[in-house]
Amino acid sequence: MSLTAVSFWSVVKKQYWFKVKAYKNAFSTLVILQLLAILFSMNGTSQMGSGSEMVYVSVTHYTSSVVIIFSMIWCFITAILITTKAYKNDDFAFVTNRLSGNAANVLFLLTASVIAGITASLSGYAIRISAFFIHGVEYMGAESMLQNPLEVLMGTAAAVLYIFLLGSLGYLLGNLSQINRVFTFLVPVIFFGFAFTGGGSEGGVLAQIVTFFSGESSFLLFMLKAIIVSTALYSLTSWLTNKMEVRLS
Repeated sequence: MSLTAVSFWSVVKKQYWFKVKAYKNAFSTLVILQLLAILFSMNGTSQMGSGSEMVYVSVTHYTSSVVIIFSMIWCFITAILITTKAYKNDDFAFVTNRLSGNAANVLFLLTASVIAGITASLSGYAIRISAFFIHGVEYMGAESMLQNPLEVLMGTAAAVLYIFLLGSLGYLLGNLSQINRVFTFLVPVIFFGFAFTGGGSEGGVLAQIVTFFSGESSFLLFMLKAIIVSTALYSLTSWLTNKMEVRLS
């Protein structure tokens, strides 16, 4: 391995650990958001019932989907925040360039996504247990790690990939707004423009993008899609920022 490669990854490693320690408050925010999401999930994500004059059966589904969505939003916002000038100035404590800074940020967001994905998936058990005692549920059915470990692991991996994917989008948009302030106003206008003109309705652009990932029945294909799109977004961000000023400190 060349001295240049060793030096580059040494800088990335130092920046990464610095960011993990410096941005620890972001994880406190994650905990608060996930606790709120758990509270919102106490009434269940969906309900159905059936019965007669003598018997009535009500079925309530308790899932961690709300917690995962909150975690995705958290990672999206966190990714935008670390692109702001106040956070980028932290990189100037190292002899660095845009490539090493981007690499450290991607590793940090990957770590954040793994932590958020695992805790969000595990929250499903906390939601079901809480619902059992709070609502006096007669019967509780749930997948166990011991009964079906592969399904649980796939669900956790999917949560991590969804969160990391939103992080890659937030990181791109955050850097675009730093390159040109016009994007700060342009991106929300485009998003809400699509939403109000039917782009978010069934068959609309936003709906098709969501379906492209969530509608995939094969986990391997979903994983491939998420990894390719995330890598493309991070690569595009790196390409766009490589001409920005490099400071040595």
